[in-house]
Amino acid sequence: MTFNSQSWGGELNFYTTPAQYKDGLSNFHASYGVRYLGISEQFGYQGSDSGYSEIVIDPDGRLYQISPYTTSISSKMTSNLVGPQLGLKWALGGDNLKLITEVKGSIAANFESN
Repeated sequence: MTFNSQSWGGELNFYTTPAQYKDGLSNFHASYGVRYLGISEQFGYQGSDSGYSEIVIDPDGRLYQISPYTTSISSKMTSNLVGPQLGLKWALGGDNLKLITEVKGSIAANFESN
């Protein structure tokens, strides 16, 4: 059995002018943009029947077992997800220490190929 998975992606965001509180220690930014995510997966399996089988003996004495029922499965799929993205970024602190939190959400269209 084999399995391989890869992913890649990127995003492009634009941030609004920050809305700042009176104390000057915290501010909010809204963001909007686009996000792309690519995923590639491959799966393979080969199995043989464990029941009835034939044994073949080579002239040099080596034994081989031949099964009449063998199954091979192979699957490959690539997904490309792209869509708009919205977010909110919050910063709290001053010049020496700052805590930044950001939340993003996206809706994406999926384009698949096998």
